[in-house]
Amino acid sequence: MDPALVSELRRRNIVLGTCAPPITESRKAPRCDASGPGYLVRFTDVLALPGDSVEVYLSVQRFDLPSSVASHFFRFERAYQITGSDEHWRAAREGRIPENRSPLL
Repeated sequence: MDPALVSELRRRNIVLGTCAPPITESRKAPRCDASGPGYLVRFTDVLALPGDSVEVYLSVQRFDLPSSVASHFFRFERAYQITGSDEHWRAAREGRIPENRSPLL
């Protein structure tokens, strides 16, 4: 992620840290050294579609702190097709990604 973007997300208190554990098929929550519990959010690169649309895949997964008790496994993945131009973009379609077909694994 671009350092300027990370800096701005932190400045606005949108994120409180970054963590990059390996992506695995484990059913255990990853552990991250962070200031508090939270979620790992990952996006693929933006993929071009025909016309004025693009697609992006999103993965969200709960993480544990090194000092915390293991939490319940929580993870989901979605695909979004986005259409628009200039500064007016919107999600045109949303789809669930089955675990065995994840582009993020």
